Amino acid sequence: YDVFLSKALSFNRMKYSGIFTAPSIRKFWNSLGVTAYIAALLIVVALFPQGRAFELMALHKIAYVFERMWYWANHIGNVQLYNNT
Repeated sequence: YDVFLSKALSFNRMKYSGIFTAPSIRKFWNSLGVTAYIAALLIVVALFPQGRAFELMALHKIAYVFERMWYWANHIGNVQLYNNT
């Protein structure tokens, strides 16, 4: 049983094949493509009233989150649970 377990838990190292990195020109065109798709999506969303309403609602929620984070960052030591004094 011990021999079987030791064989099952022994791992052989794989050969190192190196790290592939994309050329800088490919990174540039990929980032440009992603930016263009996001801009096109935002333009299409802004064209329709329902999309505009959704966008404003999402921005309002994001602003609310940052507002609450800012409040608690400035009042970190003033936390009271259940009116403890």
